[in-house]
Amino acid sequence: MPIRILAAVQLRPMTVREIACALSATDERVRLSVLKMEADGRLMRAGFGAKASRRGTTPYLWRAA
Repeated sequence: MPIRILAAVQLRPMTVREIACALSATDERVRLSVLKMEADGRLMRAGFGAKASRRGTTPYLWRAA
């Protein structure tokens, strides 16, 4: 999965939900992989995405390091 995530975010910065949709995976599984890849230095936060309407939170955009 990490290789597929890196390939997806090299095209453009994406939120965890966008990555999950692109890879047909669950949000939670992708979120855990993204956080691990950030700790390893393979991904970095690139800014903020559009505000999520339900939760009122702003998701991070991720890109390859």
